Amino acid sequence: MNVKLPVDSLVSSTPTTPRSTETALSADAVQISITQSNRSFAQRGKWDLLSYPTFAAVSGDVDAIANQLNTYVQSRIAEAEKSNGIELEISADPTYISQHLVLFNLEERQYNKGAAHGMTNYESFAFDATTGERFDLWSQVKPERLGAFQQMLYEEITAQFAGQLFDDETVKSSLQDRVTLRSFTPYVGGMKLTLNVYDYAPYSEGPLELWIDWQDLGSLLDEKSVLGQVFKSKLK
Repeated sequence: MNVKLPVDSLVSSTPTTPRSTETALSADAVQISITQSNRSFAQRGKWDLLSYPTFAAVSGDVDAIANQLNTYVQSRIAEAEKSNGIELEISADPTYISQHLVLFNLEERQYNKGAAHGMTNYESFAFDATTGERFDLWSQVKPERLGAFQQMLYEEITAQFAGQLFDDETVKSSLQDRVTLRSFTPYVGGMKLTLNVYDYAPYSEGPLELWIDWQDLGSLLDEKSVLGQVFKSKLK
């Protein structure tokens, strides 16, 4: 799968995969190829399935980004190979690919034999396409507004998922652990944050999708950050 999306390719709804386009792109548009690999370890008596994506730069100076993605996937494979009796499947969604921002959302499904249920986790890999450096959502917030950002998230989480969450102290503790907010996706109306199971709510609630309007982020995101620059017009 070759991914070619223009700079302002935000969608208005939640698709399972982004819609590729062949419309005119500027010369430095990014292209990244994704292939899905499968390996069976059944003959070793340990494995049923191992499925994972591999990434390669097709055009643009994004080799470092593809390498970082592959390094992460290979590290998860290495960890899984040390376990006994496991199914691991990782898929990649090229959410936003442009000259400035490269954002992949990875979904990881894991099942250990003998466990009561499997686990599915979501994580975003967002990169500054200019430098190739990965960044998280917290780094895009103005330093002096981090407290306000955390309070806004707390209010939105408790309002949108009333009756579904762990106790209040657990929710606040999870918010202080910034790793729990590692999946984010920009859309036309705002930002979607996927909250993984057990971070804020019991397994029975599944992953929670938190929606934040752009106007609520306008005074919080650093205008010099990657997200602040790419989505400047939406933050006003």
